[in-house]
Amino acid sequence: MKEIENNQWIAHYRTDQPHFGLERMVELLALRGNPHLKLKVIHIGGTNGKGSTIAFLKNMLEKLGLRVGVFSSPYLIHYTDQISINGESIPEARLETLMADYQSLLEGRSGCQFAGNNRV
Repeated sequence: MKEIENNQWIAHYRTDQPHFGLERMVELLALRGNPHLKLKVIHIGGTNGKGSTIAFLKNMLEKLGLRVGVFSSPYLIHYTDQISINGESIPEARLETLMADYQSLLEGRSGCQFAGNNRV
């Protein structure tokens, strides 16, 4: 898939209606075998200072020899900029492979909160 196709596919699942709760994310993670349970994560949120806090922690953890993944949104220049490991953006081909995997996983799942045109 190309960037435009990826964005169109993602837009299909977006809505202007807020959805409070984690049911959709829990379902998606379960479909992938709950990979988050194997990771050590620091989640940084809030209004101000996220970028500098991430930069500080990322540099510190990399100096300790750890592999550090960062997801930030929105992306600055290219959509692959928002996903990086040890400062290297995800290669476009890898992101396209992951997008195709998720598309195959989600399409055609009846009874799934992600199925059809529910626009979750």
